[in-house]
Amino acid sequence: MAESDWRKEMGLGEDKSSTSQTGATGKGKQFVNQSYWKDLRKWVYALGLAIPLAIIYELFCLIVNRSPIEGVRSAVEVGILSLLALLGVPTWLPFSIIFILIFLFLLWWQSRRGLKFNWKYLLFGWGESLVWGLLLGLVLIILTSFLLKGAVGNTIVPTFGQNLAVSFGAGLYEELAFRVALIPFTAWLLLFISRKMGKGKLKRWVAIFIAVIFSSVVFSLFHHLGNMAEPFTLGAFFFRFLAGLCFAAVFALRGYGIAAWAHAFYDVLVVTGVFSALLG
Repeated sequence: MAESDWRKEMGLGEDKSSTSQTGATGKGKQFVNQSYWKDLRKWVYALGLAIPLAIIYELFCLIVNRSPIEGVRSAVEVGILSLLALLGVPTWLPFSIIFILIFLFLLWWQSRRGLKFNWKYLLFGWGESLVWGLLLGLVLIILTSFLLKGAVGNTIVPTFGQNLAVSFGAGLYEELAFRVALIPFTAWLLLFISRKMGKGKLKRWVAIFIAVIFSSVVFSLFHHLGNMAEPFTLGAFFFRFLAGLCFAAVFALRGYGIAAWAHAFYDVLVVTGVFSALLG
């Protein structure tokens, strides 16, 4: 199997090609953009898309909550901070700040190795994400009309501004947790257990398929936990399960950055009533 893209981008792979072919510099291997469709799946462009999403989320939270650390925030972010608190990380520090600092450092480090970053790709990425959000939304909202009839509202109803803020946080953190982290970890764990049991090696595609199903189940169940959660119904659970599958497909095809923004745009269009207006 060819060497993975992330190893090449991070400069961890052995450079066996000539300078004229790779554009290598004295600082390390130079990353040459291939095409929009290929590059948007790479972590460097996911970084470029994720940073403004994190900044917008923090600004909305600051405005609607009138506090940088209190009020309604993404439930996944709160969960991540709770886990980090066990490691001594201050709970008053928004995870977006850590997220932004880490990715800014990685971008700076990669740029010193000769990275060519096409900023125009980010504009195309936002446009593509909006298209994905619209397409997924139309499909999922139509399903909602059949699956969520008679569903009860949340125990605590956030304001419009809080819902809007959480929409950006959901795209950023739910895709990070349920797609970026949970799917690869689950697939790796299944393959690891299969090898240790020694009763026939599990095929990689089977492990990934199971991981996607599992992550979608967890994604759906997560929305029924906490004091702001939606009461559990089979219709609501199945709808969010399908949504998890859709976002997993976008993540697999287009990477984390596009999936995060598509998720955020979808939630924003729901909160603002755009889908309701389109469907009459």
